[in-house]
Amino acid sequence: MPRRISPTYKKFFNSSSIYNKPIIAKFIIYLMKDGKKSVAENILYKTLNFIKTNLKKNPLIILQKAIHKAKPSIGLIHLRQGGRAFQVPKPLSPKLKINLAIRWIIKKAYERKEKYTIYQKLALELLNASKNQGKVIKLRNELHDSALKNRGSLK
Repeated sequence: MPRRISPTYKKFFNSSSIYNKPIIAKFIIYLMKDGKKSVAENILYKTLNFIKTNLKKNPLIILQKAIHKAKPSIGLIHLRQGGRAFQVPKPLSPKLKINLAIRWIIKKAYERKEKYTIYQKLALELLNASKNQGKVIKLRNELHDSALKNRGSLK
Protein backbone atom coordinates (compact mmCIF):
# COMPACT_ATOMS: atom_id res chain seq x y z
CA MET A 1 0.00 0.00 0.00
CA PRO A 2 1.57 3.30 -1.02
CA ARG A 3 2.13 5.72 1.82
CA ARG A 4 2.89 8.76 -0.27
CA ILE A 5 0.05 10.60 -1.90
CA SER A 6 0.99 11.13 -5.50
CA PRO A 7 -0.70 13.87 -7.50
CA THR A 8 -3.19 12.80 -10.13
CA TYR A 9 -2.61 14.13 -13.58
CA LYS A 10 -5.36 15.03 -15.97
CA LYS A 11 -5.11 13.02 -19.16
CA PHE A 12 -5.05 15.16 -22.27
CA PHE A 13 -6.04 13.71 -25.61
CA ASN A 14 -3.76 14.59 -28.49
CA SER A 15 -5.74 16.58 -30.97
CA SER A 16 -6.53 15.01 -34.27
CA SER A 17 -4.23 15.66 -37.19
CA ILE A 18 -6.77 17.23 -39.53
CA TYR A 19 -9.31 19.10 -37.39
CA ASN A 20 -7.08 19.85 -34.37
CA LYS A 21 -9.92 19.45 -31.83
CA PRO A 22 -9.69 17.34 -28.66
CA ILE A 23 -13.33 16.18 -28.97
CA ILE A 24 -12.48 14.54 -32.29
CA ALA A 25 -9.48 12.80 -30.75
CA LYS A 26 -11.71 11.50 -27.97
CA PHE A 27 -14.30 10.32 -30.52
CA ILE A 28 -11.55 8.46 -32.43
CA ILE A 29 -10.43 6.72 -29.24
CA TYR A 30 -13.96 5.52 -28.48
CA LEU A 31 -14.42 4.42 -32.10
CA MET A 32 -11.20 2.41 -32.07
CA LYS A 33 -11.40 -1.40 -31.92
CA ASP A 34 -8.50 -3.77 -31.20
CA GLY A 35 -6.01 -0.89 -31.09
CA LYS A 36 -6.52 0.05 -34.75
CA LYS A 37 -6.43 3.80 -34.45
CA SER A 38 -5.82 4.52 -38.14
CA VAL A 39 -8.98 2.58 -39.08
CA ALA A 40 -10.98 4.59 -36.52
CA GLU A 41 -9.51 7.85 -37.86
CA ASN A 42 -10.46 6.89 -41.42
CA ILE A 43 -14.02 6.07 -40.35
CA LEU A 44 -14.48 9.38 -38.55
CA TYR A 45 -12.86 11.47 -41.27
CA LYS A 46 -15.01 9.76 -43.92
CA THR A 47 -18.06 10.44 -41.76
CA LEU A 48 -17.22 14.13 -41.44
CA ASN A 49 -16.42 14.33 -45.15
CA PHE A 50 -19.76 12.66 -45.97
CA ILE A 51 -21.59 15.27 -43.89
CA LYS A 52 -19.61 18.07 -45.55
CA THR A 53 -20.01 16.97 -49.20
CA ASN A 54 -23.40 15.28 -49.39
CA LEU A 55 -25.32 17.29 -46.82
CA LYS A 56 -23.53 20.64 -47.29
CA LYS A 57 -23.26 21.28 -43.54
CA ASN A 58 -20.35 22.04 -41.25
CA PRO A 59 -19.38 18.65 -39.77
CA LEU A 60 -17.79 20.05 -36.60
CA ILE A 61 -20.95 21.93 -35.66
CA ILE A 62 -23.06 18.82 -36.35
CA LEU A 63 -20.73 16.69 -34.19
CA GLN A 64 -20.76 19.15 -31.29
CA LYS A 65 -24.54 19.58 -31.46
CA ALA A 66 -25.06 15.82 -31.52
CA ILE A 67 -22.85 15.27 -28.49
CA HIS A 68 -24.45 18.19 -26.63
CA LYS A 69 -28.00 16.96 -27.26
CA ALA A 70 -27.21 13.31 -26.49
CA LYS A 71 -25.61 14.11 -23.11
CA PRO A 72 -27.62 12.80 -20.16
CA SER A 73 -27.97 15.16 -17.23
CA ILE A 74 -28.70 12.50 -14.62
CA GLY A 75 -27.63 8.91 -14.14
CA LEU A 76 -28.64 5.98 -11.95
CA ILE A 77 -26.46 4.31 -9.37
CA HIS A 78 -27.29 0.98 -7.72
CA LEU A 79 -27.44 0.86 -3.93
CA ARG A 80 -28.17 -2.03 -1.61
CA GLN A 81 -29.84 -1.31 1.70
CA GLY A 82 -31.28 -3.92 3.99
CA GLY A 83 -31.11 -6.68 1.38
CA ARG A 84 -32.98 -4.62 -1.20
CA ALA A 85 -31.48 -3.02 -4.30
CA PHE A 86 -32.35 0.55 -5.21
CA GLN A 87 -31.60 2.64 -8.25
CA VAL A 88 -30.90 6.16 -7.09
CA PRO A 89 -30.65 9.13 -9.46
CA LYS A 90 -27.37 11.02 -9.31
CA PRO A 91 -26.08 14.02 -11.29
CA LEU A 92 -23.24 13.13 -13.62
CA SER A 93 -19.91 14.88 -14.02
CA PRO A 94 -19.38 16.84 -17.27
CA LYS A 95 -16.68 14.41 -18.39
CA LEU A 96 -18.93 11.38 -17.89
CA LYS A 97 -21.78 13.11 -19.75
CA ILE A 98 -19.59 13.53 -22.84
CA ASN A 99 -18.23 9.99 -22.58
CA LEU A 100 -21.72 8.49 -22.39
CA ALA A 101 -22.95 10.59 -25.32
CA ILE A 102 -20.05 9.51 -27.56
CA ARG A 103 -20.41 5.84 -26.58
CA TRP A 104 -24.16 5.89 -27.20
CA ILE A 105 -23.78 7.53 -30.64
CA ILE A 106 -21.22 4.93 -31.73
CA LYS A 107 -23.24 2.03 -30.30
CA LYS A 108 -26.46 3.09 -32.01
CA ALA A 109 -24.64 3.66 -35.30
CA TYR A 110 -23.35 0.07 -35.24
CA GLU A 111 -26.85 -1.21 -34.37
CA ARG A 112 -28.49 0.40 -37.42
CA LYS A 113 -29.89 -2.20 -39.78
CA GLU A 114 -29.60 -0.31 -43.07
CA LYS A 115 -27.20 -1.59 -45.72
CA TYR A 116 -24.84 1.36 -45.47
CA THR A 117 -21.18 1.51 -44.63
CA ILE A 118 -20.27 2.38 -41.05
CA TYR A 119 -19.31 5.95 -41.85
CA GLN A 120 -22.70 6.56 -43.48
CA LYS A 121 -24.48 5.05 -40.48
CA LEU A 122 -22.42 7.20 -38.13
CA ALA A 123 -23.19 10.31 -40.19
CA LEU A 124 -26.92 9.58 -40.09
CA GLU A 125 -26.81 8.97 -36.35
CA LEU A 126 -24.94 12.25 -35.80
CA LEU A 127 -27.48 14.13 -37.92
CA ASN A 128 -30.43 12.59 -36.08
CA ALA A 129 -28.90 13.38 -32.70
CA SER A 130 -28.17 16.97 -33.73
CA LYS A 131 -31.83 17.37 -34.73
CA ASN A 132 -32.94 15.96 -31.35
CA GLN A 133 -34.26 12.76 -32.96
CA GLY A 134 -33.16 9.17 -33.26
CA LYS A 135 -32.28 6.26 -31.02
CA VAL A 136 -29.64 8.09 -28.99
CA ILE A 137 -32.11 10.75 -27.89
CA LYS A 138 -34.64 8.00 -27.10
CA LEU A 139 -32.03 6.27 -24.92
CA ARG A 140 -31.27 9.53 -23.09
CA ASN A 141 -34.98 10.19 -22.51
CA GLU A 142 -35.49 6.65 -21.17
CA LEU A 143 -32.65 7.21 -18.70
CA HIS A 144 -34.18 10.50 -17.58
CA ASP A 145 -37.64 8.89 -17.21
CA SER A 146 -36.29 6.03 -15.12
CA ALA A 147 -34.41 8.56 -12.96
CA LEU A 148 -37.65 10.48 -12.40
CA LYS A 149 -39.50 7.28 -11.49
CA ASN A 150 -36.81 6.28 -9.01
CA ARG A 151 -36.42 9.61 -7.27
CA GLY A 152 -38.61 8.27 -4.47
CA SER A 153 -35.59 6.17 -3.46
CA LEU A 154 -33.71 9.31 -2.41
CA LYS A 155 -33.38 9.91 1.30
